[in-house]
Amino acid sequence: MAARAKTARIVAKQAVVPVTMKAIVTDPADPLTWLYTNPLGASNSGITFGVLRRSYGDRLNSAALFGRRKMQPIAPVGDPLSSPWRTTAERIDVVLPLGTDDGLADAESILTGMDEHAVAHEKALLVYLTLPFREDDRLHEGWERCRDFARQIARDRGLASVLILHSPGSVGAPHPPHCHLLVIPRTTRLGLRFGVYDDELTCDQGQAVIEAMWRRHIASDPA
Repeated sequence: MAARAKTARIVAKQAVVPVTMKAIVTDPADPLTWLYTNPLGASNSGITFGVLRRSYGDRLNSAALFGRRKMQPIAPVGDPLSSPWRTTAERIDVVLPLGTDDGLADAESILTGMDEHAVAHEKALLVYLTLPFREDDRLHEGWERCRDFARQIARDRGLASVLILHSPGSVGAPHPPHCHLLVIPRTTRLGLRFGVYDDELTCDQGQAVIEAMWRRHIASDPA
């Protein structure tokens, strides 16, 4: 009896030992530390998924700042903060759903607009994706495949995307070309101020949603 009581006390003592959470460390020089990526684990298809939230660790985020930094993979000549932005990415585009105001077809405008009209109780500023190219893709082939995917997101979910093409090899970096999508998490047909948030994409399970969409997309690609 005494032995069982002692064992119970040890188990109880172990049960209340606090778990130390790993601190979130962000780096102002590295936008990928400003959000948590692939919350469901590594992607079998090679995509990266994350949600840029208004705050992360000790950092207050901005859709415009995150987007500008992704559009300036190397420092531009002159003031990097000047408007219009001095971009150094290989290629940039904006894909809009039908009926969206043409004024949002500019990357700087739609990203700053997302910040301006962000709702205080909604945490998401962007859904961030990195889409891989196939090994034998020409830049234009991989780019068009990713642009078609952004068009699918626009058709199916009513969301706009900023596309950013990176070609690290052009500056001697040993990484393959890839495309970033900065998906605006609010519908745009009535303008960002009145847009509805896509709650399904702006949570951890959004990774599974995007993964399924991307798999269907590349399976249907005849290239």
